[in-house]
Amino acid sequence: MIKTYLRKIFRQRQDRDIPTTDERSSSRFDSRVLVRYLDMSSFDYRRGNLGIGGFGFDADRKVLPCTQVELLFLLHDTDTWINATGSVLGSEKTRAGLGVRCEFSEISFENERLLARCLDLRAGVQKAA
Repeated sequence: MIKTYLRKIFRQRQDRDIPTTDERSSSRFDSRVLVRYLDMSSFDYRRGNLGIGGFGFDADRKVLPCTQVELLFLLHDTDTWINATGSVLGSEKTRAGLGVRCEFSEISFENERLLARCLDLRAGVQKAA
């Protein structure tokens, strides 16, 4: 009974609409990130991307939806490290291997503001190029 309930929740989580790149309210930028599954003890250095509402990273194994992860990343062109937690939305095969999509579940207001400022600056640089 519990397994049936969990499958239903995971299926609902997978079936919900995930915004495509064109539907996102802000851009995403490639970045190196440190990721730790909350049930593990060490961080892994991964290739990823960052946006206002979430992040993604390359994984070496499939990750179940709703898995909690901790993220550390260095803001571009600064010495500021951002620490946040997120919830896995899903994972899918990519050309590079396996990509995991996550939404932020806990990020401080100040860190979110710094991330937004950094993304806005990078978007302005890309438009000017």
